[in-house]
Amino acid sequence: MPTYRIWIVIILGLTVMIPGLIVFNQIPSPVPQARISFATALKEVRSLYPDAQVLTVVPDVYNRTASYRYRLRMPDGHLWHIYLDAKTDHILAKDPIIGPAGSSPIAPLTSRQHALDIAYRAVGGGKIATVKTNKEDHGRIYIVELMLSNGQYAKVQVDPKTAKVLSLKVEKVDH
Repeated sequence: MPTYRIWIVIILGLTVMIPGLIVFNQIPSPVPQARISFATALKEVRSLYPDAQVLTVVPDVYNRTASYRYRLRMPDGHLWHIYLDAKTDHILAKDPIIGPAGSSPIAPLTSRQHALDIAYRAVGGGKIATVKTNKEDHGRIYIVELMLSNGQYAKVQVDPKTAKVLSLKVEKVDH
């Protein structure tokens, strides 16, 4: 009779302990704090991918490692996630972002859009006045004219294929 009571206590004890052990096993391990700042990590990503456009950055965890997840648009128009270790400033992974099944790939920037982007960066922004192509070079060179916020007028010649500013003229507008 006493062994019967012992078995009942053991079975009841196990029915109470097993769910607790399952929950205890699911507690995530702590993630170490980031040692690298957003600014430092951003400089690293921009140095590794100078032609890519940084769209977003968020803190993330990749394989139980504190990281920064960057979403980049590459010059060919494709999107990528870059995971940068927040402790060592090294790339953990580079994953392409693939759209829904059956969707077409993300369209690359057109030559015109690329030329506008290069012209904006060359003068630090402004409002577009005109965009023309150089007919002598079969439309391969773009001439972007911008009104700057300081009242000046900028004329930028851009070759979008080489991503180079061929000439830049800034003039004061006469009123």
